[in-house]
Amino acid sequence: MNASTAATLADSPPRWTAFWAVAAICGFAYVANMLLIPVPLIPILGHDDGHFMFQAKSISEGQWLGPYDGMTLIKGPGFPLFLVLGRITGLPYPIPLAAFEFTSFALLSFVVSRLANSPRLGIVLLTTLAAFPWMWSGALLRVFRDGFYASLLFMFLALSFLVIWSELRRKWLVAIAAGLVFGWMAITREETPWLFPAVLAMAACFFMVEKRKSRALAGSVLIFLCAVLSSAVPSVLVATMNYTKYGVFLVTDFTERNFREALRALYSVEAGERIAYMPASRAARLASYDQSPTFARLRDALDGDPAKLAGWQSPGCSMHGGPFCGDYAGGWFMWAFRDAVADIGEYRTPQAAIEFYRSMAAEINGACREGRLSCRYSPVAELPPIISDNVTNTFEALGGIIARISLASPLPHEPQRSEGPSGMIHIAAVFLRVKMISPKAPSGDDVVSRWQPRRLVAAAGWVQRTVREVFNFVWPALALAGGAAIVVSTIMSIGRRTVQPAMLITWLLLILIASRVALLALINGLLFRAINMEYTTPAAYCLVAATVIGFYCLIVELRARHSSRAAGR
Repeated sequence: MNASTAATLADSPPRWTAFWAVAAICGFAYVANMLLIPVPLIPILGHDDGHFMFQAKSISEGQWLGPYDGMTLIKGPGFPLFLVLGRITGLPYPIPLAAFEFTSFALLSFVVSRLANSPRLGIVLLTTLAAFPWMWSGALLRVFRDGFYASLLFMFLALSFLVIWSELRRKWLVAIAAGLVFGWMAITREETPWLFPAVLAMAACFFMVEKRKSRALAGSVLIFLCAVLSSAVPSVLVATMNYTKYGVFLVTDFTERNFREALRALYSVEAGERIAYMPASRAARLASYDQSPTFARLRDALDGDPAKLAGWQSPGCSMHGGPFCGDYAGGWFMWAFRDAVADIGEYRTPQAAIEFYRSMAAEINGACREGRLSCRYSPVAELPPIISDNVTNTFEALGGIIARISLASPLPHEPQRSEGPSGMIHIAAVFLRVKMISPKAPSGDDVVSRWQPRRLVAAAGWVQRTVREVFNFVWPALALAGGAAIVVSTIMSIGRRTVQPAMLITWLLLILIASRVALLALINGLLFRAINMEYTTPAAYCLVAATVIGFYCLIVELRARHSSRAAGR
């Protein structure tokens, strides 16, 4: 950002002093609060917490993502890269994370309030986002990417709003920054398409505003291209590093064409009754073994000794019961499948895994074409063909997701526990510089007991529980009232034929909420139950922002109506 742009944003007349004072106080309180919460360390979760910590350690040691195996490219390195940056600061893990989260809150609040020319809106929005206890409750306290991802989303939105509505002289710099943040989101979670409806709406707003201000089309297109091209930079850099290290130009191998085609082929096989949440039943696997020599190599790993299969089968059994006991549910089969491929040595190199999946897909698809297997394909490789129960489950999930993000389903009060061997927990704590660890469920662990919280932490815990109780009680009603405020203010705004930027921002947030809810409902209906804090975090925080801005828009519309009536007299 150049000097003139910085000067424009830093222009703080006396009426903005209160905003910056509140931001300083809230920022200190937010970081201190996160520092006083014992961190649950679960390094044994090799696909989640342990995976992120291992990759961050490998990057910090100059080994990029470590030696190649079936786990190396399962997820983008966006969050491990952040962990490395946090470690470079020399600060305990909660401090850089909390500072990053609060910075995203402050940036969005400042931009929205500047566009609305209302410091009070900024103060209310910032304090509400900072006090909202989602980030410091339940699973969000783990070494997890979801809070970081939501913070990236807020930063992207704030920068995008500046590009659309501000009067900055060199918007292309801000557009590049917005694109880079969007790109970092893309290498943090592998679900970028849910953002596309809101991104398209923002692009439409940008060109409409540019046209209304009679700006040259060529200049507007250049700014737009700066954002689009810069958004590809993080993925290209990561893919280039992976190509240099492993020989594949990919961010994650879940997007690799042959892997996706192998899943699609297996999910298409019709054998026995098709059951919701079971994309590849035992009957379908047995039929596929007979037709695909390549896939048959996985028979022992996927359908051999039941005692060895319990790790990936027990979650579905405990969640759904019945036919899932002794088989794989949708959220776990994909991982069991990949582990089976690794067990036979086909993840020794990326090229070997690609060739395995290519051969498997070709054999099963060939059997389908020749009528040796009965198959029904899904248009999306990662999803099984839809049955009526999927539709029912999808619509039933909508209510649960809305209840979760509105806190009609309350936030948990009990902290999550650390899990795993004491030595692994100690290594994770040293790497992250964590000083207070959430105790393991069995008390008396000699390693974890040295990290127990003291009186200050206990007092902070009481405050945190109180804040959660308050939000659990009042937020569902406030969110409902905020929705009504948005509807009423929208109708009034249309009647005046004047739409303020804050109103458009509110509807952009609602588009994001709707897209996220729809994505999770589809996952919940077709693969596994996805109504949890981690996946709903972006929607929950967008709802907070939309609610606060919605109330502001209603106040503005009521004042405008009062002023027009007074002028008419």
